[in-house]
Amino acid sequence: MNGFNTLYYEANIYITALAMGYSVNELATAENLNNPKFKKKLRELAQNSSVMWEGIDTADILQNNSIAAVWGFSLPELAKRGQVWKIAEPKEGTMGWVDNFAIGWSLKNKPFLRKVAEEWLNFVISPDFQVEVTVRSLGSAPTNTHIQDRLTLEEIAMFHINDPDYFQNNRILWPTLKRTRDRNFMKHLWEKALIKK
Repeated sequence: MNGFNTLYYEANIYITALAMGYSVNELATAENLNNPKFKKKLRELAQNSSVMWEGIDTADILQNNSIAAVWGFSLPELAKRGQVWKIAEPKEGTMGWVDNFAIGWSLKNKPFLRKVAEEWLNFVISPDFQVEVTVRSLGSAPTNTHIQDRLTLEEIAMFHINDPDYFQNNRILWPTLKRTRDRNFMKHLWEKALIKK
């Protein structure tokens, strides 16, 4: 995390827009964000943050802070250090994206490599991996929801295992920036917000 890095600038723009009451459909175009009020609020975020998120939150960066935007990767390590953090879920919803694996067409005629890829996917979604790595080491929501009997009541509540509609109703997936113009505008908007006056 680096206060002057432009990596993942979209996340900061989307969070600012949601905090200002923009709808999900208004998050990703220059036409909606190119106004003085939005630029001022984004600048306040940029100038008043000690560090910026770069994709993976770490305990070293977050230690001794009081609030941060995180996915939870650092929370298990922070707890080991005596700092128990909790994830707040804004009523507007939480920004997100979906990571995934895919078996490419290039393995069509390579049965051994395809089998290795399939076994890797099976391992990653296995109950043992989901509980010990995804939930307890990464502090992230599991993909395999058939692990409820292995989780604590707190983990079940934290990841909403009992609510099959939670993701659909409460996650706001990052919009796909379809036009280069919008991506360039957002990057420029963020870089301007970072400039110290």
